Amino acid sequence: MKQRFFSLLIAVLLTVIITGCSDRSVGESGSSTFPSESSAGTASRSDAFYPAEASYLGYDGSLVRGWSAWNPDGTFTFQNKNTLTTLSQDNQVLDTVTLLEDALPDSGYFLSRSDTYFLALANPSSPDTSYAALYFTDSGRVCLANLTLFDRQGNLIREYPRSEVYTYDEYDQMVYLLPCPEGETVADTYELSTSTFHWLDGHTAILDCQGWIVLYDFEADSGQILDDMSELLRQQGKYAVYYGSQMGGVLDGTYYYLTRRQEDVTSGYTLWAADADGTRELYDGQGFWHLFQSRNGLVLASDVDPADPESDSQVWYLGTGSPQLREIWTGNLSLPFTDTGRITFISWRRSEGSTVLYSYDPASDTLSSRDLGEDVQVDDLFTLERDGSLRHYYSQFKDGERTNWVYDTATDTTTSLTGFDGDLSAVQFNPDGSHWTEWDSSSPEPRLRISVWEF
Repeated sequence: MKQRFFSLLIAVLLTVIITGCSDRSVGESGSSTFPSESSAGTASRSDAFYPAEASYLGYDGSLVRGWSAWNPDGTFTFQNKNTLTTLSQDNQVLDTVTLLEDALPDSGYFLSRSDTYFLALANPSSPDTSYAALYFTDSGRVCLANLTLFDRQGNLIREYPRSEVYTYDEYDQMVYLLPCPEGETVADTYELSTSTFHWLDGHTAILDCQGWIVLYDFEADSGQILDDMSELLRQQGKYAVYYGSQMGGVLDGTYYYLTRRQEDVTSGYTLWAADADGTRELYDGQGFWHLFQSRNGLVLASDVDPADPESDSQVWYLGTGSPQLREIWTGNLSLPFTDTGRITFISWRRSEGSTVLYSYDPASDTLSSRDLGEDVQVDDLFTLERDGSLRHYYSQFKDGERTNWVYDTATDTTTSLTGFDGDLSAVQFNPDGSHWTEWDSSSPEPRLRISVWEF
């Protein structure tokens, strides 16, 4: 009996010690804060901030935030150099994965993630040409260089060749240095970034290279060109401005993208779809000028009269499982769109001296709005359901000062977010908007934690 009493006493003391230390930062203590059990048997919340640095420095030499994302199950995964940590919504460490350092690019890298893989793309921190690249040989073969493929457990799957992409000869002519099969030469290249990759499923991705739409199967390690617009771009000499692929997003395992193929600039862009079956133009060539990837659909914008530079815009929604475009609004549109379960956007009515905040709910096909009653610059906007009320959160720039506000539809009141002094555009919400990624503003080093959204 006495032995059991002392064992229980020691267990209680250990619980008190662990709980009492749980607000220490990992950056300060040097170790992760794991879940501790209270006397009631429930996990206690940790207030620790966790280091979350990228593997490279910014242009000014400062530390850069690493990759991070919410998972479908509500957990959150983030990068600290070559370590990936998953947190619960209670800010507790659930799992860590370490990527093999010797297999990673020495000069720094970006991370892209699918349901099956982590992909590290070389990102030189100094001006050299050893960046992640997709390239084509003269036979049409698709090749990759300066990438490393891992599974989700951090096991090395494949290292692609490490090589400088090009150099210049004595006549100042570009010479490719990328490896090729015997008898073949490099025909063209494209520098890869995380925004290039659009995962269709766990192992297949569309690589949107503006002049080329490429389907790559990382399980089979094989790629094919689905749409080659490179000649059009060469003829116009306006890469990334007017022609070729401009923007896109994935819906139902298909990549949708806008592209202009006509010299008439009033024709706008047309919507195309790409998947393993190839590419196809949609909606009889209807013109659009913007595409936004939302959580469960695509948002597109078009001009009511493309020939009129002052024309109002139409906003359309293409939802999961539906082939039909749904028109949701017409007016003087201002970008960007944002999505926190509801799609939000802004309309400036300068002739009427007002700015209107809009929120569209795809599930109920309803549109709500809030007129601020004055012509004012709104930079960041999102909408959440909070305590039974629809709330508009926004950042306002007026008289040289930036302030954050919230409009509560239930009480019809607008109040300043005095308890929140962060950047609204940097807030990362979990799917239901109850938790967010809070960055440590007091530290020069990037550190984060999961907090309850209480504003």
